[in-house]
Order: sequence, then C-alpha cells, then structure tokens
Amino acid sequence: MRVFIRVICLLAAFSFLSGCGNITGKEESVGFTLVSSLPGFTVNVPYSANLVVNRTPPDSRVRITLLPHSNPPPGYQNRLPDGLSLSEGGILSGTPTEAGLFCFRVSARLLTNPLIYKKSTIKFQDYTLVVQGFEMETTVPEGIRDANYQFNLIASRNPADTEIECQIANGGLPNGLTLTETGANAGLISGTPTESGVFNFTVRAWVSGFSTNYKEQAYSMAVNTFE
Repeated sequence: MRVFIRVICLLAAFSFLSGCGNITGKEESVGFTLVSSLPGFTVNVPYSANLVVNRTPPDSRVRITLLPHSNPPPGYQNRLPDGLSLSEGGILSGTPTEAGLFCFRVSARLLTNPLIYKKSTIKFQDYTLVVQGFEMETTVPEGIRDANYQFNLIASRNPADTEIECQIANGGLPNGLTLTETGANAGLISGTPTESGVFNFTVRAWVSGFSTNYKEQAYSMAVNTFE
C-alpha cells in the first residue's frame, strides 16, 4: 500500500512540475522574416514597403532600428534618401525628393512576452535602394537646313543607367528630324532637316515604368539656311 501511495505522489508531482512549465513560458512557434531586397523606384513618387513579413503569430510585434550599412557598395550613400523614413514597425515610406544610390542596415527584434514565449529573436539585414531620376535640357541649339543634326534632350540621368522614355506632346519637329523615344538614346533628336524656319514643340519624358510621373519641356528650334 505504501509503495502504491508513493507512486501516486510521484506521478502527481511530475504532473505539477510539467504544468509549471506553462507558467514561465510555453513552446510555440514564434518568429518573422525580413525581406531580402527592395524594389527600385523613382523620385517624387510615393513609396511604401514593409520590411517585415511572415510574422508568427500574425499579431506579434517587431521593433526595427535603422543602422549604417555593414559594407556599403561603391557609389552608394549610406543613408535613406531625403523624403523617406523608416518606422519602428518596419514600414519604409514617403516620397523621395532626390535620385541616386542609397544603402542602409536594419536590426529587427521580436518583442516577446516572457510569460508566453521562451525566446526572443534579433535579425539583421542590409539593403540597397535605387531611386531613379533625370533632368532635361531647357533649350536646343540651332540647326542648318540639309546639314546633319544631333542633340539629346536628356541632360542627365541618376543613376547613369536609368531608362527613359519620351514623346512629342505638342507641336512638331522640322521635316527630316526624329526623336528617339526609347532605349539608350532616348531623347535624342537626330537627322537632317530639310526645311528652314522656327519650330515649336513640347517633349514629355519619364522614367520607364512610371509614365504618370512625367516631365514636360517646351522648346523652340531655329533651322537656318546656309548661304
């Protein structure tokens, strides 16, 4: 009988101790994922991206801290572009007001309740950002009838490999000249004008993929007759 009572007491004690584990914490899947990269975008266009995905459980909280990039790539500025900010919750948002190459690093800490979970998670991630932009020429040089003419209306691209598209929005070029609308030479007016006079036209240009965020520039081109 005494042996039986001792066995019962041991089983009860084991059950109690097992239950105590749930007082200090219970084994549950807990964690999150940081996105590995961010999409490029263009200057003066609203932007929003969540760096934190796959939260487990879905209502878990993560605190993000902005840090310098651990190994900045050549040519990149180690900061966020003007106009963007990063919230503690991991939302990168705003409207960038400058173009260029940028980089930064974040630390992300899972905010856990020690009475519920048994562990805390901290992760780090480096990011690069490409904000595309360009500037247009404000005037065009004169041309000579029946003489070769070349001039690019895109004054600068930032970064240099930014893809531009453009079109004549109003007016027209003199006969013999054309505007390259896409590709590496987008914005190039070229050809041989076959008429003289003054020609007024407006060109609309934008970063490829962002046609609603365009620039327009009016031009007046004089084509003279060489005598």
